[in-house]
Amino acid sequence: MNPTRLMELVEIQKQVIGEIMADYKLCASEFLEQQLKQAERLLKRIEHREKQLMSGNTEYKTELEQIQANNNAQ
Repeated sequence: MNPTRLMELVEIQKQVIGEIMADYKLCASEFLEQQLKQAERLLKRIEHREKQLMSGNTEYKTELEQIQANNNAQ
C-alpha cells in the first residue's frame, strides 16, 4: 500500500474516532444532566417531607423514616 494512501486512511480513522468520542461525550453529558435533574427533584421531595415532619404531620413521619432507612442501607 502506498504511504500517501496509508496516511489518508489514518486521517480518516482519526476523524471517525473523534466523531465517536464527541457522540460519547454528548451522551454522557445528557445522561448526567438527567441524573442531576432527578436528584434535584428527589431533594425537593425530601425537603417538602421534612417540612411536613417538622410541622408535626405524622403521616409523613413514617415515610421519611423509611426513606432514611433505605438510604442508610445503601
